[in-house]
Amino acid sequence: MTRFAIYLNGVIEQGCGNIDKALGHFRMLYAAATPAQRTAQADLSILAIMNTLLMIRSPTHPKHSEAEDLLKRIEPQCQNHPNLSMISAFQMLKATTQGKDSSIIKMKQCIQMALHAAKAIANNQLLCICMNYMTAAFFTNIIGDQTEKSAKAGRVLSKRAGNRLWQCVADHMLADTYEKRGEAQQAVQARQEAEALLPHLPAPLREPR
Repeated sequence: MTRFAIYLNGVIEQGCGNIDKALGHFRMLYAAATPAQRTAQADLSILAIMNTLLMIRSPTHPKHSEAEDLLKRIEPQCQNHPNLSMISAFQMLKATTQGKDSSIIKMKQCIQMALHAAKAIANNQLLCICMNYMTAAFFTNIIGDQTEKSAKAGRVLSKRAGNRLWQCVADHMLADTYEKRGEAQQAVQARQEAEALLPHLPAPLREPR
């Protein structure tokens, strides 16, 4: 139970935006562990690494140099994991963690695999993350119907998942899309919806990056 408590504490700190504290909790779980067997303890180590990757995947993070090795460490277990949510989450992390071999084609392949696995089990949380990331990665500063469709899909999935953070992200991206299309009224409405969600987010997540 102690390991599960450590993981939950890490998740809480991460959700509140206390990144350094969260990283410390997760490191306790995977530093000496070998996630080679399919047990609850091994899965907990994998999840701790996944959470860590979400925080250090940006090249600007001081611990970003650890990301590629951590990703490779869990790849053998995640690619054929019996839990499709684990497969979807791993493929999404693989798409978003910038490594030496990253390319647009590989990113798209990983996102498609993540979407396929998430759809198979109707995991709305992962679906909304996949769709919103795809919008941000491939449709930013692009004007067209497909951009609007992608942004709207991300918004719908975020609402369906009941995730205020991703609803806020999706509303902002949709507002940007409307502005680029010259649809000012729709842009204002979408941005107002995003602003209304901000008070419900933890304080560190409301700060501009």
